[in-house]
Amino acid sequence: MPLVLGNRRRWLRYATNCTVASVAGALAAFLIGWLAWSAIDVWCFEHLAWTGLTAENFDTISLWFEEWNFWIVFAAGFTPLPFKVFNVFAGVFGTGPEVQNPAMFFVLFFTAASVSRGARFFLVAGLMHAFGPRITPFVDKYFNWLALLFGALLIGGFVIIKYFV
Repeated sequence: MPLVLGNRRRWLRYATNCTVASVAGALAAFLIGWLAWSAIDVWCFEHLAWTGLTAENFDTISLWFEEWNFWIVFAAGFTPLPFKVFNVFAGVFGTGPEVQNPAMFFVLFFTAASVSRGARFFLVAGLMHAFGPRITPFVDKYFNWLALLFGALLIGGFVIIKYFV
């Protein structure tokens, strides 16, 4: 936001740079989940149990990723959820022996991360470009809530379509 407000003509460049950097970070987190999880899982379960990360919850998260992988990553990428944590989990759950097609899982992960982060950064940069400083208080105050609402409506719509249509 501050960069676009400083030079509104470069809003596309700033949004693109933020998207590329965020997706690169998502890929790094995915690799951590894929390559390093087996070395750190016991430590995480022992020291991060206070966050709700237990072996039992981990199994539940695995089932969620098995069914909703694209939408979990998309929602985390667009909303204020901790995106990198979900990227690590995607690396853990998308590359195991029980995954039927790890390459397709990775393609879905990369697509969800790219689209959701791009949508978030281009939306904010576009608003800053179009409305300038006038829109800043609105974005600061309501963007996270609106992003959560959008994510909930989007995922809820797909759940309804899957189970009721």
